[in-house]
Amino acid sequence: MRASNELGAGHPRPTSFSVIIVNLCSLLISVILAVIVLLLRHAISYAFTSGTLVSDAVSELSPSLAASIVLGGVQPVLSGKAP
Repeated sequence: MRASNELGAGHPRPTSFSVIIVNLCSLLISVILAVIVLLLRHAISYAFTSGTLVSDAVSELSPSLAASIVLGGVQPVLSGKAP
């Protein structure tokens, strides 16, 4: 909304700045959440099961989850659509 208002008013620099800030904030939040998932991957795995086989599988898949968190955090901002 802010970008369209600024563009309509003929101010391209604030539009560019606001898009950059929104992307950086989204990226920062998603990276922080991804790091938390990576750091707690063994504890998170026991939230789903008490078995070691499933726990090990969840721990091995945690990097994929972290990558999808980062991509999922940035994608809505770049596409301009809310989830």
